[in-house]
Amino acid sequence: MERKGCDQCKSAMIQGVYCHEIGCPNQGQPPVPYTFNDRIESVRMESGELPSYAWPGGYPIFYLCEDNGVLCPECANNEGDPDDEQWNLVAVDVNWEDENLYCDHCGKLIESAYGDDSE
Repeated sequence: MERKGCDQCKSAMIQGVYCHEIGCPNQGQPPVPYTFNDRIESVRMESGELPSYAWPGGYPIFYLCEDNGVLCPECANNEGDPDDEQWNLVAVDVNWEDENLYCDHCGKLIESAYGDDSE
């Protein structure tokens, strides 16, 4: 099956791969009636904080900004200027195997779920 990007909803592209790798299940449907920020708000915890780990599983999470910058959960929770695209969160994902994923704001290494961390 040919890989396709999403042409109906606002899927994020992370590290050059569309979130819907084999085509969007919404293809041919009306556009999704919510924004990226609604998706971010859907993962926000009752305390108001954005999570550091996915549940279930406890996998490490990172956040993607509108300018394609990567933020660690700590920096994502430090709300910056909402008019600055560097702080406009558009996606959240698990860092599955990238052993060299660093926060673009603080420079902290973002832990990977399955990467080789033995070095």
